[in-house]
Amino acid sequence: MAILVETASGRRLVLLPQHVFGRDCRASTLINDPGTSRLHASIRWTGSTWAVIDHSRNGTTLDGHRIPYNTAVELRAGQTLVFGIQGAAEWQVQDLERPGPMLLSLEGQEGISLPHSTLLLENGMASMSIVSELNGIWIFTSEDGSRTLQDGDEIVISGRRWCFYSGAGQITEKVSSSASPLCVAHFEVSQDEEHVTLRLRHGDHDLDLGERTHHYVLLTLARLRADDAKRGLAPSEQGWVYQDRLAKMLGLGSAHLNIQIFRLRKQLAQALGQEVVPPALIQRRRGELRIGNVTAEIRSSLSRPLTTSSISPRHPSLV
Repeated sequence: MAILVETASGRRLVLLPQHVFGRDCRASTLINDPGTSRLHASIRWTGSTWAVIDHSRNGTTLDGHRIPYNTAVELRAGQTLVFGIQGAAEWQVQDLERPGPMLLSLEGQEGISLPHSTLLLENGMASMSIVSELNGIWIFTSEDGSRTLQDGDEIVISGRRWCFYSGAGQITEKVSSSASPLCVAHFEVSQDEEHVTLRLRHGDHDLDLGERTHHYVLLTLARLRADDAKRGLAPSEQGWVYQDRLAKMLGLGSAHLNIQIFRLRKQLAQALGQEVVPPALIQRRRGELRIGNVTAEIRSSLSRPLTTSSISPRHPSLV
């Protein structure tokens, strides 16, 4: 995130990829100064740098020098910006990181960067998450269920209001334009089902995810989908289960189930790294979950295979 700091007050301002300053209500940041134009200046991400552009009558100064009108001028950390006549509020350029997905406080200018998976604390407890699925879809999950997030959507965390920005409108490097790689999940299950290990092959990546409690959630979803396939259900309808029913099957509360799903996604994202988009192991639609576009192999750790199921939906449904 790029950050400006108001010199007098110390207020931190997190910049949007296209950030407008001025007295107009349409501005990203309102400046109540008579020497400031309605849409005075803008700061934008060019794809490689941040640049300031003056659109005003009274001008914008950078380190005491008025910048040319309607001309992009590259910013550097440590510089001082003034919008309008001398004596107006000064802003120090603190950070100039490239923009990305974030939550922006509606009660100030605090920002939270969002990696592929983010666990949010509600009154000190981890009961919310925001996760990036395939194709740029972002899912917000709380005790009330899950929903997709669009730019500008508002969420409330511990009584504070935040606005979601995906960063999709900015110039970014594409990870891949090809079809999603094949994903194969190998489950190793103890006979008493107290221990579940998971190996995952995603394209060229072979990941040993070890033994984790949250792997049992994915194992259960794989079994449900395999059962539906044996019953002859259409691939688009296989494996769907309501979230509250799944929680009861696993003996978990709804919030705990969401945390388990988050931990699975977080572990996968960390194993793959920031440059690889994780596969959508879990798909959602209006209160329901299922295992995603995965070929699942389930084996007993002490005997012959319990189940081997090929799960490759023709029409994955991400909502």
